[in-house]
Amino acid sequence: MRATNIVLTGLLAMGTHAVEATAFDQAEDSETAAAYIQKGQKLFAEKKVEEARKAFEKAAELEPDNLIARVGQFVILLNQGRPDEGLAILDKWIEEKPDDPQRWVGKFHAAAHAKRPKVALKAVDKLIELEPAKGEHWVGRGQILTALDRHKEALEAFDKAIVAVPKHEAAWSNRGGILVHFKKYDEAIKSFSKAIELSPKWADPWYGRARAKALLGDTDDALSDLEKAIKLRPGLKNEASKSADFKSLRDNEKFKSLTI
Repeated sequence: MRATNIVLTGLLAMGTHAVEATAFDQAEDSETAAAYIQKGQKLFAEKKVEEARKAFEKAAELEPDNLIARVGQFVILLNQGRPDEGLAILDKWIEEKPDDPQRWVGKFHAAAHAKRPKVALKAVDKLIELEPAKGEHWVGRGQILTALDRHKEALEAFDKAIVAVPKHEAAWSNRGGILVHFKKYDEAIKSFSKAIELSPKWADPWYGRARAKALLGDTDDALSDLEKAIKLRPGLKNEASKSADFKSLRDNEKFKSLTI
């Protein structure tokens, strides 16, 4: 999710270079939560899972309010096939300060990552209760509702995100995707175009607009947008080659060259 905090996204990805240089640029042997988080990530990348778990626990002990330390504990359990235990750790953390938004942020993203959309929806609804003017919460709600095939409600959520933050590119792009679902292609193109205007180096709205244009039969513009999307994110060529939205382009030579 584009609305997700980049550090949290990196931690959930959990690889050798999962988190960019931030506050974690400290000596590994220093007694700080940041150092233990960095240590936990490296240990996890080396498949030393139990040692990584202890490092995240130590980080949480040193800084009980540290979101990354808590999510690190969750990630360890998730990768061990124990997501519910990981979510229980976050629930206990929330009980200590039930009106702390960052704790619900952790629960929301953890539940979404664990493919527990109903749990994630409850968490994001709490975030909206606490911070109704934050567009990112409405975007998160819309994305979860989309996953639950509750598209009308998802569209309402993205609209509310735009009211809260008119320049929220993820809200505009996700809104476009919902409008494609409802076959409102012209409206979808306008929504994707707004997202592109706000974030021209983000592949998603270029790809989404290509889909809408292909479905309208606007071959040349669809191919132009698809080419841009693939340049920004090469992995989209495989997705496009399989997408039913580009069925009308299957025999087009340029489409073939873009997706091989």
